[in-house]
Amino acid sequence: MALSALRALVTRRRKLIPLALAAFAAQVATIAHGDEEMSEDSPAEAIISCLDELGLVALDVQPSPIAGLFEVEAKGGVFVYVQGADCRHLIAGDLYERRGDQLVGLTQAKRSAKQRERLSKAMATVSVDDMIVFGPKSETRAVVSVFTDTDCGYCRKLHALMDDYHALGIEVRYLAFPRAGVNSLTYDKMVSAWCAKDPKAALTALKRGDRIPSKTCVNPVSEQYAIGQEVGITGTPAIVLENGTVLPGFLEADALAAQIGL
Repeated sequence: MALSALRALVTRRRKLIPLALAAFAAQVATIAHGDEEMSEDSPAEAIISCLDELGLVALDVQPSPIAGLFEVEAKGGVFVYVQGADCRHLIAGDLYERRGDQLVGLTQAKRSAKQRERLSKAMATVSVDDMIVFGPKSETRAVVSVFTDTDCGYCRKLHALMDDYHALGIEVRYLAFPRAGVNSLTYDKMVSAWCAKDPKAALTALKRGDRIPSKTCVNPVSEQYAIGQEVGITGTPAIVLENGTVLPGFLEADALAAQIGL
């Protein structure tokens, strides 16, 4: 990312990010020059404890590339940078490293790697029998798992192009992710689809906007929704490749095949 591109990004998103990168740079400059006293051997347990008091559930604490700052991965895919074991100073935002005339997103790289790792482990616990699977009639060349919501516009668009994915040998395995939560109308619809005699037909009907009979049974909808939340899924469709990479949003069949490497 060039410096000019970063400046443009900051201008566009200054109302959305919790800390402007200018403030972030000022904090880093202060720390780098030693104006704040820090302890580099602060125990992770102390940082986890003080963040817990602030309502942040820390999953991992590691030294950051900046001396005196600790990188904390919190629940929900959030990263913060903490100075000292007492968490007196915190920086919320992404850390970048300048490499020549490029800016490399260190936090985003770590976030993506962590998400791939968690997703790979989580997906290994999900039985294919608990997914609603749409496979090609001919050879299956690749498999993608998709966290989906029946009332999501782009989820419906993806489903409408199922024949295009199948033509390229891509199998689509759906997991339930009702964005409105487990006490929502969408959740009830998805339970009805998973409990239907023909789940594929029921899900297809819902994605057309049709009604289906209301049904309940022992089902994996809430469990799959919880898995999605745990690994940082926030929107649908979320396409998960076999290596754990997440592709957020809708992709045409050709674009998805390119991402897979077909």
